[in-house]
Amino acid sequence: MKYAIIGDIHGTELKDLETVLDYENPDVIICTGDFDQTRSIHQFMNLERKYTDAGKKVIKVPGNHDHAILNNLPITSGALVMQGKTIWQLHEELNNDPAAKKYISDLVNSNNRVKIFLDKERFSKTYQTIIIHGAYDGNLRSFPDCPPEIEDLWIRLLTLDDCKKNFRVMDIEGDKIMIRGHDHNAIYIYEDPDEGIIVNEPKIDMSAYKLYKHRKHIINPGALFDGLFAIINTGVPGEELPILKYLRV
Repeated sequence: MKYAIIGDIHGTELKDLETVLDYENPDVIICTGDFDQTRSIHQFMNLERKYTDAGKKVIKVPGNHDHAILNNLPITSGALVMQGKTIWQLHEELNNDPAAKKYISDLVNSNNRVKIFLDKERFSKTYQTIIIHGAYDGNLRSFPDCPPEIEDLWIRLLTLDDCKKNFRVMDIEGDKIMIRGHDHNAIYIYEDPDEGIIVNEPKIDMSAYKLYKHRKHIINPGALFDGLFAIINTGVPGEELPILKYLRV
């Protein structure tokens, strides 16, 4: 199976992504949220409809911006500045678009986390995967007074200790893989029983990583806002393990 992982859309036009996905032909699209603008919401809704109509699956979780825009929380961010938008403007834009508002409201009020088994048919329950915008635990410097119920939308991984905290929760939860967004940087982190925690900054369109069964993995595809996404392929010819690649639209 092939999984396309995107997130941190932040108003990006999705036409080029759709062209790349037509080429990659994933079985599952995983989205970690942060749509921001209604045009992106509608384009993703159309993309989701296209894939579900074809019998494929789309898995999505809300981002901190989705929650903040829906509820008109007074936040600022670099992504908003680069779009030339304020939370209030995006809140008004969303309120004036009933279809987009319902989509984001349903997303925000569903579940901040989704769990799946990566290619359960091939690997059974080996690769239990948590999909989340932020993380289980880590740094809340961008929202120090964050309400507990939305902390997992806002948590960043800034240090090895932040990563370690998440690997320990993953131990408790039985997770082998965490797929997340929020920090915008394309990064692959794993914990190996012998090597410890290793942080990899992938070369886009070049780096590929085997997701070994004895390791735990944290995957951030990078921001689609910056043209980045990732693919996990569990069916690469000659490979017995899932392969992770980082790509540019």
